[in-house]
Amino acid sequence: MMASLTWKKSRKNVSSSAAKLFQNEDEEENEEEIIEDWRDIVPSKKSKVMLEDSVQKSKRLVNDATQLADEERYWEALQKFDEALSFTPLNEKIHEMKAQILLELGEIFPAVQAAEQVVKLNPTWAEGFQTLGRTQISIGEIDMALKSFCRAYHLNPTLDDLFEEDIKWARELLKQKEEMKKTEESKETERSNGEEEKCAKCHRCFKVNEKALSMNGNEEKKTEDEIPKT
Repeated sequence: MMASLTWKKSRKNVSSSAAKLFQNEDEEENEEEIIEDWRDIVPSKKSKVMLEDSVQKSKRLVNDATQLADEERYWEALQKFDEALSFTPLNEKIHEMKAQILLELGEIFPAVQAAEQVVKLNPTWAEGFQTLGRTQISIGEIDMALKSFCRAYHLNPTLDDLFEEDIKWARELLKQKEEMKKTEESKETERSNGEEEKCAKCHRCFKVNEKALSMNGNEEKKTEDEIPKT
């Protein structure tokens, strides 16, 4: 694995994601609820108030988190994102911003997990796959990262920096990885050949010594035979 291959996403992307996070909420809040039975009015209003309360709390926490991220107070930002997710756990955009923060903190494996959750919640969101690819590069999974980037490009070819930076970068890293692999294989072959040559020399040496010992033994036996017996 290539642990040195890391990437830090610009914090402006965290802020821009937050800006789009609740862009449709006002329209949804203004929709009138259809009541078929007057007895449903009280519980329906109560449920709606609770839902709106959770959404507003999550929105406030996300705004706080992005402000902290802009100030490079990443651990505090991470805590705020986690609190926001406690109110809106299925919001993939919060998970995506959390993945960015985890990358900034060097928490690469949790970052991968957060990014995987993003594409699980929304498998058609290009930015989710872009972030997933960047987290995968951080753990040295270049092939997987390139697949994620290509998936993001298929979903949104106009996504900022996707082709010029992410895809080209991943291809370059993959090329470097393959060259390193070939170099290691070449060195291993040289070491293996060296060991075989060394073993062959040892074997020849052993044969020579064995022959010499055999000749010495024969000479000693011949000498003993030549000694007259008394």
